[in-house]
Amino acid sequence: MASPLLTMDDVCERLRVSPRTIRRWLREGKFPQPIRLGDAPNSPLRWPEEDIQQWLDQRRAASQPAVAQVQHGRPR
Repeated sequence: MASPLLTMDDVCERLRVSPRTIRRWLREGKFPQPIRLGDAPNSPLRWPEEDIQQWLDQRRAASQPAVAQVQHGRPR
């Protein structure tokens, strides 16, 4: 079954960041690329929910060693 598609507002709400932050992450290659729902430059953008969840899972896994070090009194 296909993953539901999320709007910019949906993504911002889930991550609690602004659209500006999402656009910056996209420019920097730090965020999954959206699907453009048309050929025009201003066509709506959507992200498969699965892509966002995978990105969050990767971020969570990458942050675990840093979190563990801080919890044990060894900040980076």
